Amino acid sequence: MPSGTTVKRLMERPTSHPVAEFFSALTDGTTYSPTRNAYAFFGFLWGLPIPFFSIGIDLWATGHAPSLRILLEHPIHWFFLLHPVFFAVLFGAMGSVRRRKERHIQKLIVTLREHVHELASGPWRSGEDPSRLAESRLECHQVYGGEESDRYKRTRRR
Repeated sequence: MPSGTTVKRLMERPTSHPVAEFFSALTDGTTYSPTRNAYAFFGFLWGLPIPFFSIGIDLWATGHAPSLRILLEHPIHWFFLLHPVFFAVLFGAMGSVRRRKERHIQKLIVTLREHVHELASGPWRSGEDPSRLAESRLECHQVYGGEESDRYKRTRRR
C-alpha cells in the first residue's frame, strides 16, 4: 500500500451511488443463482403469497371455481404471477450488493490490521523502553482475537 494512504482515506465511503450499485449487481451472475445467493431464494419465497392471494381473493369474490379462465378474464393476474420472479431478482441484487460491501469491509480490516502492526513494530525513538515493542505486539495480537496478518508474521520473525 502506498505510504501516502491514510486511514481516513481508507474509511471513506465508496463513491458509487446506491442505485448504481444495485443496477451493477444485476449484471453479476450470482445475483440470479438461488444456490449461491440465498437472498434470491428468499425473495422468491417472499413473492409466492402474492399470486395465491390475488387469485384466491378474486375467485372468492366472484364465486368462480378455480380454473385457468380467470387468467384470461383478468390479465392483471399475469403480473401477480410474476411477483416471485421479481422479488427473487430484487432480493438477489440486494444480496449481491451486501456481499460486495462485506468483501470491501474485510479488505479494509486486513489493511487496518497491517497498519497497526506496522506502527507496533515501527522504529522506536532512542531512550524508549524496547520491551514496549513486545507489549504492543502482544496487545495487537490480543485485540484481533489471535489472528495474525502476513505482514505481522514477517515482522515477528525478525
